[in-house]
Amino acid sequence: LMGEDSSYNRRDLNINIPADPSGTTNIIPVDYVAKAAVRLIEDPNNHNRIFHLTHPDPPTHQWTLDLICERFNLGGFRFAGAGAPFTQPRNRVERMVWRQMQAILFHFSNNPGFDRTNIDSALPDLKVPQITEDLVHKYLDYAIERDWGHSGN
Repeated sequence: LMGEDSSYNRRDLNINIPADPSGTTNIIPVDYVAKAAVRLIEDPNNHNRIFHLTHPDPPTHQWTLDLICERFNLGGFRFAGAGAPFTQPRNRVERMVWRQMQAILFHFSNNPGFDRTNIDSALPDLKVPQITEDLVHKYLDYAIERDWGHSGN
């Protein structure tokens, strides 16, 4: 779409995101979730308790956005702050971006906190892997390879 109209600069899209840049993206590797779930289930002391399988040091929205923009050669996204109004797209490029962001926008605009007390005490030896640029690129490669879940594979 941006290639069709030379007036659009993919590095300066001028799009506001209604979220706080210091908010966090709660992402954890599925391998950690699987190991933690099995160990929690196997220990009867953990039954009838609530465990928040979350990252103790999640990346900020700004870090995540910067990484995604670099990966896809995009720019001009700015955080408008928590509680900022959702604005209607002004043009075709904004409509395309908003459609793509609809699935994840809730995670940027809603920034819940989680109590890790139970999980940390039940599994003190099971450390959550750091979320690194390499790990995010690995996840993005997989998503692209699978057409973002639409390929049927």
